[in-house]
Amino acid sequence: WLAFESQPEKGPSLSLKLWPGGQKRLLARADAHCRKVNWLA
Repeated sequence: WLAFESQPEKGPSLSLKLWPGGQKRLLARADAHCRKVNWLA
């Protein structure tokens, strides 16, 4: 599952939850206005 979540203290993030097993991987994090996106390896 892909999830786009907004966290006030960290800004928006995009994560991937693998199935089966439920392992969660953070794919990207953005600044508060989504102008800069940091893609993570």
